Amino acid sequence: MIADRIDHQRNKYSWEFVFLGANQDAVVTARGMNIPRRAAMTFCAAPPQTVAAWEAAGDFLVRARRGLGADFSDEQRARAMGGGENRTDEEKERSGKDASSVLSWLRRKPRSAAPQP
Repeated sequence: MIADRIDHQRNKYSWEFVFLGANQDAVVTARGMNIPRRAAMTFCAAPPQTVAAWEAAGDFLVRARRGLGADFSDEQRARAMGGGENRTDEEKERSGKDASSVLSWLRRKPRSAAPQP
């Protein structure tokens, strides 16, 4: 039922769907919901990889809104799984400056826990 609804929205209204999945094969899960591989990404549920995955999602969103080919790159996929380095200059240029600000709150240092009474 979800796959049919996603297909309807994509075909009738040109909606774009993204599927991010932590510690699972997100590409296989997304395929069952009519979300193509280019719009699905697996990430490791650890803080740096979570940030990398959401940065990639922000890049994807910016490219989709600009009418450019939106997809997750191999480099983005590698960083989301714990490999690779920071975003390349090409990826920063590809997405534009506004993508990184979308998720800047994820990069903040964690606050100390409040003292317990």
